[in-house]
Amino acid sequence: MMSDVALRLLPSSLRDRAQAWQRFFTMRKDRLRFMEELAARGEPLIELKLAVYHVYVLFDPDDIKEILVNQTRKVHKGLGLERAKEVLGEGLLTAEGDAHLRQRRLVQPAFHKQRLRGYGSAMVDCTARYRDTFADGQTRDMHQEMMRLTQARMDYDAAIGFYSTLFATEPAKVKPGYANWEIADPPLKLVVFEAPEGGTLNHLGVETETAAEVADAEARLTGTGLDTTGVDDTTCCYATKVETWVTDPDGARWEWYVKTGDADQLAPGLEDLTDGEGGVCCAPVAEKVAVGAKPVAAESGCC
Repeated sequence: MMSDVALRLLPSSLRDRAQAWQRFFTMRKDRLRFMEELAARGEPLIELKLAVYHVYVLFDPDDIKEILVNQTRKVHKGLGLERAKEVLGEGLLTAEGDAHLRQRRLVQPAFHKQRLRGYGSAMVDCTARYRDTFADGQTRDMHQEMMRLTQARMDYDAAIGFYSTLFATEPAKVKPGYANWEIADPPLKLVVFEAPEGGTLNHLGVETETAAEVADAEARLTGTGLDTTGVDDTTCCYATKVETWVTDPDGARWEWYVKTGDADQLAPGLEDLTDGEGGVCCAPVAEKVAVGAKPVAAESGCC
C-alpha cells in the first residue's frame, strides 16, 4: 500500500489509478469493513473506482428495490457471475431475464411468510430425528452428514412448496417429515416424506367411496397380470383404510383405497417418522412389472 504522502507526490492521472487499486485491495482484504465504512458516510449513492471498474453502491432501500425489482431487465449481474455460469450453470444465482424470473417464481412459495414461520420447529424436529440415529462408538464424517441432513430438509420443503403451488392447494395433513394433499380437481392423493437420500415423492393414491370398489380394483389389476398386495384393513399414513397396492414399472407405488377414519399413528407400531428411518411407508414392497406380465410373488412389507 502506498502512503498518503507518496500518493500526493504522484501526477493526478497516476494518483487516481493508484487510489483505485488501493481501494480495490482494501476491499478484498476486508469486504465487510469496507462496506461498513462506505455506509457510515450516510450517503444514499456512492460512486467510486475499484481497480479498473467504475462502481456505484446503493444504500437507500427504495433505490435498491427500483434496481432489483422494477428495472431488473435493464441491469446485468456482472462479469463475475457471467463467468460463474461455466461452473454453476444457468441457475437462480446466475440467470437473468426470463430464465431468472421463471426460477424465482418456482422458489417463491418456500419463502412465503406463513411457511417461514414453520421452519424453526421443522428444523428442530429434523435435527432431533437425525440425533436419534447416532449410536455409541460410531465414527461419522460430520461434513457429509450435515450435507445429507441439509439436503433432506431442502428436498422436503421444496417438495411441499412445489406441490402446493402446482395444485393451488395447501397440504391436508402435515406431520414430522410427512405431508399429504387431498386434491379434488384433478382428483389425486399425493404424499411426500422427508428422506436423507432425497426423492421425496413417496407414493400416489386413488381414493374410492367404498371398500367394494377397492376389491373390484384389486381384482381387475390382478386379472391383467399386475402384482398387488391383496385387500387389507390397515392403518397407514395417519388414517385407517381398506387398501391394495401396486408398483408401476418405474418403481412408483400406487395405493387404491377407501379411508375409514383418522389415526394418530403413521402405521401400526410407528407413531411417526421419528420412530423409524426416513422415507418409510406403509406400502408393502411389490416387484416392478410391465403391464400384462406375470410377476414373481411380492416380498414382505416395510411397515
